[in-house]
Amino acid sequence: MMKSHLRTSVWWPKLDADVESFVSACRGCTLVSAPNVPEPLIRKELPTGPWNYIAIEYLGPLPEGQHLLVIVDCYSRYLEVCGMMCIDTKTTIDSLRKVFSRYGIPTLIKADNGPQFASKEFNFFEVSTI
Repeated sequence: MMKSHLRTSVWWPKLDADVESFVSACRGCTLVSAPNVPEPLIRKELPTGPWNYIAIEYLGPLPEGQHLLVIVDCYSRYLEVCGMMCIDTKTTIDSLRKVFSRYGIPTLIKADNGPQFASKEFNFFEVSTI
């Protein structure tokens, strides 16, 4: 774009090479034109078996006012979903106990920093359950 703009008003031998050289040496030009390099993906080690490592998250609220507690087995990608009207720590623990009674107690639980998962009661539940 810069070369075509210059060509409308001036010309000299090796105009293209001079403009490319100027732009490549210009710190401001390189900062603006350099694409953001994405961070490399960090691959996590695959769990050794099903239900060793799970991830939990709340989805919602839905139009009916309920939330969904989504539990994902990181080994098989199996989903377990619990509909919940109340999403406090106690009801979350009760729902997880029901799921754990069917599939077993996982070794590791990954959750976001939602208030239900960041509470002392939930932290005690994890330690006492496993």
